[in-house]
Amino acid sequence: MTRCHYVQVRLRALLDGELTAEAQQGVRLHLETCAACRAEYRRLSETVRLVRSLPQEDAPPHFVASLQVRLRSRQNLPRKPSGWWLRPAAGFLGSPAIRWALGAGSAALLVLLVASALLSPRIGVAEIAQRAEISWASIKNFECSIVVRGTYRGRDRDFGQKLWYRQPGVYRLETQLDYPLLTLVNEERVLHYLKGGTWGGKGPLVLLRPRKPGEQQLPFPFGLAWPSSPNGGLDRLLRQLRDNRNAVLEESEHVLERNCYVVSFTAIPPGGRQEEQIRMWIDQQTFLPLRITRHRDAENHLEFTTEQVQVNNDLLPSHTFEFQPPPGATVIHGDVDPHVFGLRPRRTPEYDYAPLSTARILAQELSETVPFTPLLPQYLPEGYRLVRVNRITGHSLTAYWIHDQPGGASRVIKLVLQRASDPDPLEVERGEQVQLGDKQHRLWGRMASGDQPFPYHYVSWRDGGTLASLFAADLSRAEALRIARSVRPIPPEVGTSGEPSAATGADGGMAPATTPSELNSPPPLPLVAPPMLAQPQVVEPPMLPEMLQEADHDPDRPSR
Repeated sequence: MTRCHYVQVRLRALLDGELTAEAQQGVRLHLETCAACRAEYRRLSETVRLVRSLPQEDAPPHFVASLQVRLRSRQNLPRKPSGWWLRPAAGFLGSPAIRWALGAGSAALLVLLVASALLSPRIGVAEIAQRAEISWASIKNFECSIVVRGTYRGRDRDFGQKLWYRQPGVYRLETQLDYPLLTLVNEERVLHYLKGGTWGGKGPLVLLRPRKPGEQQLPFPFGLAWPSSPNGGLDRLLRQLRDNRNAVLEESEHVLERNCYVVSFTAIPPGGRQEEQIRMWIDQQTFLPLRITRHRDAENHLEFTTEQVQVNNDLLPSHTFEFQPPPGATVIHGDVDPHVFGLRPRRTPEYDYAPLSTARILAQELSETVPFTPLLPQYLPEGYRLVRVNRITGHSLTAYWIHDQPGGASRVIKLVLQRASDPDPLEVERGEQVQLGDKQHRLWGRMASGDQPFPYHYVSWRDGGTLASLFAADLSRAEALRIARSVRPIPPEVGTSGEPSAATGADGGMAPATTPSELNSPPPLPLVAPPMLAQPQVVEPPMLPEMLQEADHDPDRPSR
């Protein structure tokens, strides 16, 4: 048997979702390299689609009931070779009385209809998911409006969102979640515009960061502010549906006056880490999702429904994806979630004149909520101020520092701490290996750099049980490495002055325990963390990916 023959006899099983994962992978790999089999697969797919789109013929009165009786009478007969199940129906339909009543042509047609019904059972979940994947991948552009309703952390939520998409990966998102936010994405950058946001008494804010690897897929357009956080995309959710052996196909329902398949299954939604019960309404004609519900528990359940959707619109204006910051806007360069500035940070004067020691105090307070040893730099270039330190309980700590540039873009340094067992960030997967330790402390990491939309560096490494990832905007390679090499575990206790003892630097000398701005500032006040620095614990990971990097704010408090 040739490889092509082996594949072609399994194409229908592939369409019906009946192959094992291993067999499916083998057939798909062959289709990628064989034009003849791909053509056969397309012909078969189109034939199946056309057959299923044909109008159904009404059977004569009592036909189905009579057929069921004849078939049931043969249930106890021994199984016979292939085709035995057609004989009762063929004999019944070929009887003289039936042929006389219906005519030979009609009887033959009914035989074919019965055979087709028996050969083509009701469409299954795997085929629905596969068709939805194909439809989703074929989209050239779309625009849609979505309404989100439900409960999040025990509070009622009700907000709207609009999304536009154009190949090969250009997006515009307008959301009203927590505050008005505009997100624009092209091949090189992600831009967030916070019309009501301020920093240092100036606004509105424009946050700009490089587009990361893995952000090429179509977004999940149901109320989630992709890609302000690690959001997976609808294709990821459809793959989970396709591979889910316990998914249930429910009765059809209408959304937007469209008849929809309703499927329910358990999956990890885009932007999440915890399984939820998902229900999806998929248009029976376009195979595009029109509604999705996510249910974790009584206090966390949301429904995302499209109010209108338009696909492959040739008249979609190109300026939809263009944006010019308004005069006076504050531009910030950095890998920053918009919530860092969109929701008012809790800051005290120590954040400005002692940015490192204040970060250590906050990290020390939060260390009991994360399963790793916090690490923080002992050196920052002069002029940086602490923006905030926040955490996701049981998962990560994140610190942000900012340098304001009069007449130019402010720049951000970001440090993310996670468990060493977590995977490497996608940003450094193809980066170069760099040495971050010294003779006494061997330490290696990976570094990736770029120059669009501004010069930046990502550095990631593991130190003990901690995975550290550093992002530096508008700094030289040498300066980014100097910051990374100064990162050390925070001391178990911080003195009343807030200043830990000096530590050995990466070059074997003494690394400064403060930034130059701290060294030149007036004598600091005692850094005993005031009550306003206390941060509420987040017991469960959030449902909305916009909240993934937030744990130290009140979602009900508006931005400045």
